[in-house]
Amino acid sequence: MPQETRAAKRSYFLATGLWPWLSGSSWSRDPRLTSGLLRPPALVATVGGTLVLAERRKRLTRELMFLGVTIAAGLGCVDVFFVLRGRVPKVYPADAAVEAMLVAEWIRRA
Repeated sequence: MPQETRAAKRSYFLATGLWPWLSGSSWSRDPRLTSGLLRPPALVATVGGTLVLAERRKRLTRELMFLGVTIAAGLGCVDVFFVLRGRVPKVYPADAAVEAMLVAEWIRRA
């Protein structure tokens, strides 16, 4: 898999993992969801950080790539699920689309 694809995925995970912490109001319209939903982005940022470290150390294994792909696919599904129920802002389909493109690229290049 090309360096650009891996770098894009790592950066995207880090950015989306930090987004709710930096701008909670744009992240969820339901205050009951906001506090409980801040935990998963921390996990996403952790995965992104792990992928960054693995890439820098030239240890990005198939297992770590699988982790990146499955996290992206799962997050895309969650985005669509909550948008269809009107629980999160309409920006989430854009996030799901980016996740789908990154998953497709990872799979194509694997």
